[in-house]
Amino acid sequence: MNFAEALKTSTMDIFTTMLNLPLEFKEINAKGSEKNLKFDISGIIGLAGNYQGSVAIHTSKSIAMKITSAMLGMDIDSITPEVEDCIGEMANMVTGGAKTALSSEGVDFDLSLPTVVVGDNHSTNQINQGGESGVIYFQCETQNIVVEFMIKKT
Repeated sequence: MNFAEALKTSTMDIFTTMLNLPLEFKEINAKGSEKNLKFDISGIIGLAGNYQGSVAIHTSKSIAMKITSAMLGMDIDSITPEVEDCIGEMANMVTGGAKTALSSEGVDFDLSLPTVVVGDNHSTNQINQGGESGVIYFQCETQNIVVEFMIKKT
């Protein structure tokens, strides 16, 4: 299993089993093929160890609030510190799920604490220094969720 497939599976599992939110997989594209990705909130995890890189989860404010509502079991109607924490935790869980799936294949890395970026129509830029990278597109209800990644064996 490659890293993209492990992230795809992990993301789908979390949305369907833990959050009970509908998530539709759209496609996986090579890094560099994305066009002007703009989002309102991003959770980013750094990877270190035998493999290095990063994983970022990007989405809109409304989906971030739905994720937080599902995780906390309460209605959320604005971007609060709890929403930021939940998006960081989503990045952590998705990346941790991929790590678990790949561990039997000898892929091993440590996860950093999540960084969360909040701002209307922001973009992030993960610099690819070789290795595997890509962008995984999902749709929750009518809005996009994107998992962007890069990983390189050290």
